[in-house]
Amino acid sequence: MLESLNLNEEQMAAIEKIIQSETDKVRTKYSTELRTVQEELNKFKPKEKSEDEKALEERIKALEDREKAITAKEKAQALSAQLKEKGLPDISQYLSADVDVESLSQVVNSFMVNNSFKPDGHGANEGISKNDFAGMNYMERMKLYNESPDLYKSLSQ
Repeated sequence: MLESLNLNEEQMAAIEKIIQSETDKVRTKYSTELRTVQEELNKFKPKEKSEDEKALEERIKALEDREKAITAKEKAQALSAQLKEKGLPDISQYLSADVDVESLSQVVNSFMVNNSFKPDGHGANEGISKNDFAGMNYMERMKLYNESPDLYKSLSQ
């Protein structure tokens, strides 16, 4: 690009010095700005902690962990007491501390009632009178004896 200006060597050297001078100024300006930014950044970086500060932080963390463990144990004991109060087995180790014991009690009790053994056929043979028994054949009496021996005994006397 400079060749198209048809300048002599002295003029070319002078222009190159001017260009070099201007680039040096820009480089110096940006390097000083970079240095000041680095210094400001170093102000905000955390400083190295002393051994005492590190030991103090470790003790505080240990105390916080111990406090959390005690709180969790207290909640588990309270939950265990609530379960015992509702007549449920102590399953507090399997439950979170914020479980609603009243709802749990209702669910467990309804489950136990709905899924428990319910005998059927009670009173099916109790409507038999002595006259009905007297009119029964041998097979009917044998069936009654197998199904309800107490009723058979009372009717046969």
